Amino acid sequence: MADFLSGRQKNMKIMKKSILVFFILFPTSIFAQIGISLYPINNTIGIKTTPLKTLSLELRMSFDVSHSTADVLYILQPEVNFIYRICKDEKVNFYSGIGGGYGLNNANGNFTNASFLLGLEFYPVAAMRNFTLTAELDPTANFFAGYQTYKMKGLIGITYYFSKIKNKKNDL
Repeated sequence: MADFLSGRQKNMKIMKKSILVFFILFPTSIFAQIGISLYPINNTIGIKTTPLKTLSLELRMSFDVSHSTADVLYILQPEVNFIYRICKDEKVNFYSGIGGGYGLNNANGNFTNASFLLGLEFYPVAAMRNFTLTAELDPTANFFAGYQTYKMKGLIGITYYFSKIKNKKNDL
């Protein structure tokens, strides 16, 4: 039990240092709308920046429960995704991007991952420009100690932006 706790404490220290290093290396101020995303099929929540800019950022956290061992494991997987909007239109945004994350407390051990994002974000109701639907396909590589796995991950979700999105032709 003590080994399990010391391993968890090491993981938390690594996570805190990684977040600190990220903010030191990428000091940016975000002048954008902030949105909350929910991907219910994948047990994932996210925080996004504006869909009006060509480049944006999304922070995601996946939650999962594993019953593969005698103990129940609560798996957390934080991710950082950098998004590049290929095509911006009044009704839909096509985007691509790269992302990376870390899987904590997995039955097979902790892992890091890298993914390539392909997705679209569209506005189902023209009058509600701060509400979007998202569909995304992510080829993902998970790197465990000594081996790696590859999978295709799909996301379907909704996003609500807290600031009203202006519908200007020069912004889209």
